[in-house]
Amino acid sequence: MTEPRLIGADVLEIAVRMERAAAALYRRAAERLSDPSAAQLFRELARMEDAHEKRFLAMKADAQTWLPLHRKTRDEAERGRMYVKALMDVNVLQDAESARRTLAGDESVEDVFLLAMDMEKESVLFYTGLYDLALGEVAKSRIFDLIREEKKHLTLLSKAYGAFRKVLDEPDERPGK
Repeated sequence: MTEPRLIGADVLEIAVRMERAAAALYRRAAERLSDPSAAQLFRELARMEDAHEKRFLAMKADAQTWLPLHRKTRDEAERGRMYVKALMDVNVLQDAESARRTLAGDESVEDVFLLAMDMEKESVLFYTGLYDLALGEVAKSRIFDLIREEKKHLTLLSKAYGAFRKVLDEPDERPGK
């Protein structure tokens, strides 16, 4: 019987799907938001996720070289497989169609920001787990770079959300208001 293995290219396919889902969500948000600055931010985030997808697709070509995820024991391999399955089970790994359906059109700008921040946090969670499974410095370095980029997205969203909340919380000082 052969040892169970997590295949790097398969895990990267999951990452590609995650990036597509995020890009689809951000495009949908940009289309539906009436606030021009928020819509522009979401268009830019969609472009960033597109770039991540392209990078993952390129990485898949040599994934077995730099992303060995198998472990020496059957137990380690099974724990890794269970981790990836657990992420799927909690809906971290949406496909692009479900991301498009996520926004029905009646969400507030606040709702969209919160959904986007949740999605970015889930990406960080996934890549952190992948980092823990990866063997070798090349794999860990590449995955760490991805974690850093997803954290930047979360920071961008958080700052924009904070600015949005500040505007909402300011009293309207126009006469008669």
